[in-house]
Amino acid sequence: MILGSVICAVLFLLFIRNEEKLTAERQQHVNELAKELQPVNGERKKWQDDDKAWKATLEKKTKGESCMLLGVDSMGRNLYDTVFTMMAQYGFKATFTLKDGQLPISPDVEEASREYIDTEQFREMLDAGWEYGISVSEREITEEDAGEDDWLTRLDEALGHLQEGRIGVPGVVFASASQYSADADAELIGRGFREVSILNKEKASVITGDEEDFIHINSCFLNQNNMDIEQTMDKAAANRQSMAVTINEVLRVSKDGDEDVSLTKFTSFFNKLKGMEEQGLFQIMTYSEYYDYRKQLEQNKIKLLADYKAFKQEMQQKMAELDQQEQEIVKRTIPEGFH
Repeated sequence: MILGSVICAVLFLLFIRNEEKLTAERQQHVNELAKELQPVNGERKKWQDDDKAWKATLEKKTKGESCMLLGVDSMGRNLYDTVFTMMAQYGFKATFTLKDGQLPISPDVEEASREYIDTEQFREMLDAGWEYGISVSEREITEEDAGEDDWLTRLDEALGHLQEGRIGVPGVVFASASQYSADADAELIGRGFREVSILNKEKASVITGDEEDFIHINSCFLNQNNMDIEQTMDKAAANRQSMAVTINEVLRVSKDGDEDVSLTKFTSFFNKLKGMEEQGLFQIMTYSEYYDYRKQLEQNKIKLLADYKAFKQEMQQKMAELDQQEQEIVKRTIPEGFH
């Protein structure tokens, strides 16, 4: 019995030593394999990092940056004397409306009699990068009107005034939420418009659904009652969304405050916007600039997606080659029985 115990102990010891030897050999092969696979794993990681970089580029360059579109739904003398002059101090430009087809007046009109900007001021604003759109005043609906505002008819009359003054059809038409209907899109496109700015007096919102050829832009009035504009600006910048803000009159504040804005609120808004622009959180654009920007983004998206597809095909082929190289290295480095 003692002899049997000794033999068992010896055999166990030999087994342990053999396992230790196999473990050491196995570790040696593993170390050699890791060394042999370093170039393969390095190249594989490089392709994976390039793929992540591609996806980040696609996200940024196809979604675009946050834009702020500024509009002025007025061409009264306040447009030039106050809004244009003050916005120039911030380096901003905007799109103003030739409301109801009103043409700029002659500069020879006496100062005291002026209600609208004159032709020289009109030209100065355009030379400074401002652009014009068009809008028609809302009118009170009576029972005889069956609850409808024939704003398209009045829009045609306004366009007729522009034609008489040899002023071309603008790219954007401003309309109130009560005036605009999606059924009118075909009519607006037929008249040469590329964008419609739908004005909301009560609530600020971001621009959505701007990937169509005819772009719909939700705009809010900067007025005394609309208190959520600055909060919406912060959210839009954080989510890389765009906004449009429209001004009617500055300084003249009506009783209900639904369309006009005080000088204090005006400067507060533009001080904040300037700060956000300097931080790269907003790009300030006119409506036509925004239209061109969105179209350029769409073209970039098509090209980028095609380039990314070609990259992915090349990556898949290369990854298959790396997998094959890895299998060959494993076979060469790890002997049979050590797998």
